[in-house]
Amino acid sequence: MPKPVVMLSQNMNPFIQNVLKDDYELVTMPEGGPDALGEKVTDIRAVVAFGGFSGVQMDALPNLEIVACPGVGYDGIDTEHAANRGIVITHTPNVLNDEVADTTIALFLNAVRRLYAAETWLRDGRWQTEGNFPLSPFSVKGRKVGLYGLGRIGLEIAGRLEPFKVEIAYHTRSPKKGVAYAYHPTLASLAEAVDTLICVVPKTPRPTR
Repeated sequence: MPKPVVMLSQNMNPFIQNVLKDDYELVTMPEGGPDALGEKVTDIRAVVAFGGFSGVQMDALPNLEIVACPGVGYDGIDTEHAANRGIVITHTPNVLNDEVADTTIALFLNAVRRLYAAETWLRDGRWQTEGNFPLSPFSVKGRKVGLYGLGRIGLEIAGRLEPFKVEIAYHTRSPKKGVAYAYHPTLASLAEAVDTLICVVPKTPRPTR
């Protein structure tokens, strides 16, 4: 019995492909889109899409049943069009919460303490001709950090920020129950009250919860 045909929207992490290849025949979408696959388009029943998949691309696959996103965000997938065609959309919430939160803290420390600039100064040998790298005028302790969005990932980021002795505030559409951080009813008021703003929201027209 032939394997079901799955199309990858792009070249993906080898781990993903290794997991799928034993059970599915994998096809990578050409640069010209699904139309460039020729007769193969009728064989494709599933798509693994990372970064987006449009209604036009869906319509080029007449037997498409599911679009699976191996990530949290599915903003670029035309979910309304998929629903109209009866195509299932899946994603992987919670899987990357810790990784995204960890990366956010790394970026926060990097920006405040200018770690990348200091490393570049060292690697370029500027310390030999210009002296020591200038001390950062900023400190992490006591900073006012605003979180635009306080969902699963936002809460993980907030929990990681607390040991750094910063003041945490947030903006969402309505206050979160059981949260002690200062709430701001508008994004503008949050931005005015903090010196570091972290955005943890999807790219959609709707305001965040």
